[in-house]
Amino acid sequence: MTIYQILNTTAGKYDYVTDDQPTVTANASNALVNTIVLGDATVAAATLAANQKAFLTAQAYRFTANKTIVSGAQTVVTGVDLATEPANTDQIYNVYNDLAGQYTQVTGTDALAAQIEATKTALLKTIGLDQYTIVTGVPQPKVVQPATTGTQTV
Repeated sequence: MTIYQILNTTAGKYDYVTDDQPTVTANASNALVNTIVLGDATVAAATLAANQKAFLTAQAYRFTANKTIVSGAQTVVTGVDLATEPANTDQIYNVYNDLAGQYTQVTGTDALAAQIEATKTALLKTIGLDQYTIVTGVPQPKVVQPATTGTQTV
């Protein structure tokens, strides 16, 4: 039996994929689990990719870049949208690295795309969403027992 654990930042819990149907059945209503499904490494990889995409979409504001445009005596710094930026090899861009708190300077749209992707990859790794983990079991909710039992005399 293999159990894959995948961080789900949207739900604030873990997703689990296992090749063992009794484990899926036993944990279907486990409050510590976001989802548990029957599957293999392919399903775990697909779940990881979906969770990464959801996280990166929610965190899109962290991946910013700008460029400086000089026109005569006027200098303007403007934000850049990689999807609409014309391809080039000579424009200088500044890509903000949220983890380092500083800008990285790159030249050209290919380097811009690569630097933004590197920033995303570093963030995924930092929070533990760069890979799934193989675990030996699914965490179980704790059952709280009364501290003491007996009678009380007033």
